[in-house]
Amino acid sequence: MELLIPPMDRWENEGGSVISSADDEARVVLDSAVVDARPVAASPGSYLFETLARVLTGAELCCGELEAAITDPGQLTGHESDAWEQLVHWAAEADVRAGDKNYTDFHLDWLRDLHSKLAQ
Repeated sequence: MELLIPPMDRWENEGGSVISSADDEARVVLDSAVVDARPVAASPGSYLFETLARVLTGAELCCGELEAAITDPGQLTGHESDAWEQLVHWAAEADVRAGDKNYTDFHLDWLRDLHSKLAQ
């Protein structure tokens, strides 16, 4: 697969970076495994339950995956809504977790609790 990169000096996000050199070569660096975003075929609750399980086992998660999987989070209720909100925070706050083990541990406890609630 050919990767077309628009003209730029530097680009970064939670999934990696692109750095262009003076001779128009570009280097792409992926910081984590990339998972294709996919619409939810099953119920949102099933997706959230599986996603919590993945996060709890150390998988990376990006906001784009969540947004592609559940296109109308306003329709979620109860524990599903809570799980969505906390997974969005988890995906967006990787830099905070990297610098604060206590925050990470606290948030993981919260995600474990939500995972058990969705299991019921």
